[in-house]
Amino acid sequence: MARTDVFRGLHEPLFSVHEQLNEDPISPTIPDQPCVDSSCVAVGQFLQLELETPVLDELFPHLWFVAAQTSQRVDALHKQKVKGRRVVITEDPKLHLVWHSGIIYIKPIPHCLLNYEFWMRYICLPVDSHPEETSPHMRSALGFLRTYALLIRHPSDLRLALESRLMPGHIEWNRFARFIEAFRHLDDDQVSPRYHFGQLRLTRLNWAIRMFRPSSSPQWWYYHEIYWSTVAYIERFFGPLLFVFGSLAIILTAMQVVVSVPEGSILTTKQWTAVAKASWEFSITMILLIVVIWFAFLGGFIVFLIAQVAFSVKMRVCGDRMGLQDLSPKACKEMGTWRGVKEAEAGGFRH
Repeated sequence: MARTDVFRGLHEPLFSVHEQLNEDPISPTIPDQPCVDSSCVAVGQFLQLELETPVLDELFPHLWFVAAQTSQRVDALHKQKVKGRRVVITEDPKLHLVWHSGIIYIKPIPHCLLNYEFWMRYICLPVDSHPEETSPHMRSALGFLRTYALLIRHPSDLRLALESRLMPGHIEWNRFARFIEAFRHLDDDQVSPRYHFGQLRLTRLNWAIRMFRPSSSPQWWYYHEIYWSTVAYIERFFGPLLFVFGSLAIILTAMQVVVSVPEGSILTTKQWTAVAKASWEFSITMILLIVVIWFAFLGGFIVFLIAQVAFSVKMRVCGDRMGLQDLSPKACKEMGTWRGVKEAEAGGFRH
């Protein structure tokens, strides 16, 4: 059986070499990553991109405002189906177990985390390490795999995971159950702060970003933007606006009917005058409100155009300085410009 050592001083994986689900050699490249060599620097950078969630870790002291602080709040894959949620694969660890509007983002398991030798070489601590020493990516790796212990609790969950390409296709239930068993019993103090929480609602995370402004976030308004088209962004307001204007139209029509009643037939002259005055004031207010809304809409559209032009000019200047022809976030990333990547992602690159 897999070991259940406490976090500090973990010198070997929680699964044995016989329970590993990936037996690929580590050299010259790591499993399923032909472009990542087996050097410690390259693997460290790979694990940073694959596992770390700096924004959520920074938000950790405030996440209880927007989510229930329980790591066990992760629905199994079959229950995600029952709730009508569609699994969307993401390779960004910050989106793992984030959900909204009938979809949930889930990151597939990197094949290297299923490999015993990989854990021994890059994640576990050396035998002669200090008792208080911790591996840079161990907490994140343990927390990430613990979420799969909750996502996959039955053979049907494993079938759904394989259908969604969340795991290698050759894995059988008995092997997976033995591999994942020890991860089910990890405590919160053994995993990274993000994994002290389970599923997170995207709309609430967006509000957390706006309220607490974490320095590690590339954006100050969204945790993750889901509207990549301006038209789609505006369309989401149509329903509420139609309801509001429909309600106001009914109220105005009712007032018009009341005012059309002859003076003195139902209301006294004083009452009729008060109703007429109120109807007149309300009508003028509605006219002014509509004018303000139109000015706000047109002003927002102009500001949006200016922001898009400014962003394009900024990226062009950056590209000219670096000699880039391709100014996409991918090109900036390949050139090693981390700041360029963050600015490009924050800009949106709407299509």
